[in-house]
Amino acid sequence: MTTHDTVGPVAVFSAAHLALHVRNAMIMETVRAYCSGWYKDVVTNPIPIAEGHLGLPATPGLGTKLREEVLTRSDAHIEESPLK
Repeated sequence: MTTHDTVGPVAVFSAAHLALHVRNAMIMETVRAYCSGWYKDVVTNPIPIAEGHLGLPATPGLGTKLREEVLTRSDAHIEESPLK
């Protein structure tokens, strides 16, 4: 199994959790420039990458949170699922 980050920092954390807990995970593709760049503008903690290996923080949930200021940006597009 291989995961690939193409949609942002929340997806990279989700894919890392999956890849690190599936026995047949081979590799996880990501863009290091994104992880060390604009992802830091969106989430509170960057995903740990050391010597080409992903890690995960020892915190609950995904290991990061969206920065509150992201939700109030003038260019933010927010969609909510209606409760049924």
